[in-house]
Amino acid sequence: MQSQLSAATPLVERKAFYISMTEESDQALVSYRPWWSHHENRTICFVADNMQNNIYYYAELDKYPMNYDTDLFDNNGILTIDHDNPKYMISQGVFGTYFVRIRPSYKFANLVQNDDYSLNFYAFSQPREGDFADLYANNTQMGVANSSKIPTQYRHLLIAANETV
Repeated sequence: MQSQLSAATPLVERKAFYISMTEESDQALVSYRPWWSHHENRTICFVADNMQNNIYYYAELDKYPMNYDTDLFDNNGILTIDHDNPKYMISQGVFGTYFVRIRPSYKFANLVQNDDYSLNFYAFSQPREGDFADLYANNTQMGVANSSKIPTQYRHLLIAANETV
């Protein structure tokens, strides 16, 4: 399994990675390596922008993700890893690489209709809760908001190419 890690497609921060799956057994393997300084304690975010149907995904740090061997699962197409999560790790001064396995969540009706599973997948970081982010014109900002009382996450995208005040 570890040999398959070299086939993972590296994700670029805030850039959409288009995935199309046509078979029940299809899957995609992507990787993301955090780039910031550890003292920033930024939140790692993975977001699937589904165009149709459901997918599910799970991640693992520095090894091939297996759904029975990880605790990093998406919730409604979103997975966040906060600085207080045990999987938010730095060893020898650098972050590890997060590998994400994306699979279609086929239902019987999808098999009968022969539906394609198409989505854009994003990896990005955001300041930890309560910190400010700088906004610049022509610079896409993405974020995930979390309701702490009810475990629900919301997506928000700021893509306007104009100045904000």
